[in-house]
Amino acid sequence: MSEAGAPPERAKPKLIDRLKARIADARSRRPWFDHVMSTQEHYTRVHGNLLSGAATYFGFLSFFPILALGFAVIGKVSEYYPDAQDSMIDAIESVFPGIVSENGADGTISLEQIENSAGAVGLIGVVALLYSGLGWLSGLREGLVAAFEVPATEKYNFVVGKLVDLLTLAVIGFVLILSVGVAGAATGFADAILDFIPMGAAGGAVLWCVTVIVGIAASTLLFFAIYRLLPDPDLPRRALLQGAVLGAVGFEVLKSIVVPIMGSLGGSPFAALALAITLVVWINYFSRLTVYGAAWAYTAPATVAHQRAVQRQAYTRPAATVVDERGLDDPVMARTTGERIVAAARPVAVLGLFAVGIRELIRRSGD
Repeated sequence: MSEAGAPPERAKPKLIDRLKARIADARSRRPWFDHVMSTQEHYTRVHGNLLSGAATYFGFLSFFPILALGFAVIGKVSEYYPDAQDSMIDAIESVFPGIVSENGADGTISLEQIENSAGAVGLIGVVALLYSGLGWLSGLREGLVAAFEVPATEKYNFVVGKLVDLLTLAVIGFVLILSVGVAGAATGFADAILDFIPMGAAGGAVLWCVTVIVGIAASTLLFFAIYRLLPDPDLPRRALLQGAVLGAVGFEVLKSIVVPIMGSLGGSPFAALALAITLVVWINYFSRLTVYGAAWAYTAPATVAHQRAVQRQAYTRPAATVVDERGLDDPVMARTTGERIVAAARPVAVLGLFAVGIRELIRRSGD
């Protein structure tokens, strides 16, 4: 029993309180750690796993229609550019390693069968494939709109949204084919240099590093195109590029894990079931990476500085006073008429440039 007049002993802080205090101290002293924690908090706050699950559902349903539509279109392009089909097959195999192959070896999905089915697709079939194939991009766009917290006044309507999805699908296909070509050329160039300058055992490591770096660069371009076109967020390019790099690194790690797993299942009686499950898991993790990269970009220091500047300029405007995990107000304001026109014209301009590039490619092939 304590003596009379003695001050009561202070209760020791609980373990959870000490842990929170240490985390708060680490966040204040290490900006990179604060960025990681802010990203996770934002991803949780916008229900990133649920958004990715919805995109996965539509992605699985859209997988075969998108492939069939791609082969139907590439069949026409191949009349002017014979190597287009081989480039597309290489691009698909790079995105779905161990899941699809040209001839369906080891229980993988046969691109040859999909190609034969796509040859009989008519105009009505193309429209049906187009509508069902865009479901994944629509689901992914809604997830990114939530992750980037795009105001409701800036969302696309149904018609414009489908046109943006179509444009994004075309750009993604073009970026994939282009990146695969560049990656193949870079790897071949590095291999030729190693043949000219023998480096022994180190040569294989150098070639592997070149392959990984080129793969990350190509995937970064893919993720950046998705972020820039689908939701059209008001974020600095630097922040979007950081999110794209994070998604690209995670994508390359996933590919390195999936290929050995699918190789070990070749010839197994459960290969077909494992293939379907792997496809669903692959689409889900790709969707999660996309949304997580968006959360990383949304909580990047460049975005925080940009949002603070916007809030200072719009201080006199009525705005919501909801504080997010970055310590910023989250104003929901409509764009000016000029900004809306620019936002609507950007996809049209990109589509025009894409069409000009295809036309020039066909003209050169004809010459």
